[in-house]
Amino acid sequence: MPSKKPNPKPKNKVDLGGAYDVGYSKPPEHTQWPKGTSGNSKGKKKGSKALKTIVEEEANGKIVVKENGLSTEITKLEAIVKQLGARAIKGNDKATSIILDLVKEYLTDALEKETASLTEEELKILDDHEKFLALKEGIKNDYNIEPEDNSE
Repeated sequence: MPSKKPNPKPKNKVDLGGAYDVGYSKPPEHTQWPKGTSGNSKGKKKGSKALKTIVEEEANGKIVVKENGLSTEITKLEAIVKQLGARAIKGNDKATSIILDLVKEYLTDALEKETASLTEEELKILDDHEKFLALKEGIKNDYNIEPEDNSE
């Protein structure tokens, strides 16, 4: 069987007189960008901001609010949390649920210290309210509560 001679150069390479080999990651010189020129001339503009930066700046932006007749400057995020708390106090179940979730996530240590000083009756009220919200929202919870059947 005749043996094949090894090809001295791969098929995709072009000989340019030994000056430059064309191949993988080596495009022909005439197709390359000139020195000092970018291939993305309309790319990211100087001073443009990422979405995370924009959101942070917006949340930390200051606004003036009146509390108890006094004007105070607070961040927009603080205003949102205050408004959420006010709605929860007025009986908005969704706001109450969100506030309780925030408290659980960010204030667990403080909550444990605070609940240590609560009476049994106060703890029962909190527990009952949490069960009520779980039933109302249809959320599975740690209590495995079934809705009461009042059809009797």
